[in-house]
Amino acid sequence: MSIQTDELLRVQDIMRIYGIARSTVYAKAKEGLIPPPASIPNMKFRWLRSDIEADLAAKIASAKNPYGGSHAS
Repeated sequence: MSIQTDELLRVQDIMRIYGIARSTVYAKAKEGLIPPPASIPNMKFRWLRSDIEADLAAKIASAKNPYGGSHAS
């Protein structure tokens, strides 16, 4: 998705999506555990929906396959 059509999410949206508190959103972004926000003039911080969706997809894929590859018994 291009930036021109990508939705900008507020911190409240990120809190709801990840189920975490405001301070935790910023802490996790600073630690690189979730995508960082963009600083947009007159809007404070916003996240691109596509970045959040990609992060969630990667976390889901990792949770489905915690061994990183095919795991043969």
